[in-house]
Amino acid sequence: MSNDPIRRFTAKNRIAWEEVNPYHQQAKQQIKERFRNESGFLALDPHLQARLQEIDITGKSILHLMCNDGEELISTMRMGAGGGMGIDISSTAIRSATELVDQLDIKNVKFKQSDAYDVDDSLLENTRFDVAMTTVGALCWLPDLPLFFSRLNSFLKDNASILIHEIHPLIYLLDDNMKIRPEADYFDEKPFVEKGDLDYLGNAEYDGAEHVEFPYTLAKILQVLLQTGFTLRAFYEYPNDHGNLFNREVDANPSIPLSFSIIAEKTASG
Repeated sequence: MSNDPIRRFTAKNRIAWEEVNPYHQQAKQQIKERFRNESGFLALDPHLQARLQEIDITGKSILHLMCNDGEELISTMRMGAGGGMGIDISSTAIRSATELVDQLDIKNVKFKQSDAYDVDDSLLENTRFDVAMTTVGALCWLPDLPLFFSRLNSFLKDNASILIHEIHPLIYLLDDNMKIRPEADYFDEKPFVEKGDLDYLGNAEYDGAEHVEFPYTLAKILQVLLQTGFTLRAFYEYPNDHGNLFNREVDANPSIPLSFSIIAEKTASG
């Protein structure tokens, strides 16, 4: 195990994601078939699609970090984006993404395997992007949020947009009945360790490797964005369980925010 305090966690999590991704591929066969058979199909939840339209990604280059197997980034190409690059720590996910773009004959998007903290100019082919995005279930895998956003900032053009579409931190306080657990502490940002239980799509039970997640409050996320050179443009909260953590209808509890979106802009360097 690496002595690097960041890689010590991300290396462990990479193993966990390599284990679960074959289960995810099985669960996503219908989605992939729709991509192949329906030219207008988009694998985007309605709120994410609305935020991408709000940014107006037409003709713009998009960097999707922690892109999983690429279906959201591929969808942005179908929405008119000018090109894109997806990065994920799982080689299995990247192989699936690459196979799908080849089958769809999409030429303006690439997928590469990398730890998010190892992304550099060489990997990105010295490209500066118009839009960066992270989507549901990404931020909780980042041991060092300021370092991540600081590095991401350096890969963007001046006035570029960043779109964060995520699970709401309040969700970690809820029990299986979507009630707040008496012992829950929203402000406790200590990482927590679990084993297996990463198949949020097919709910497969397997004896998986240990992984580490990092809970962040909304205030922490917003503060880090502001401190790393971004200006807040819009913030949204939704009652939808976009992370499929409760395995029920996405609007099961409209009285509690279960997901959110942030749109921010890279401050011009002058």
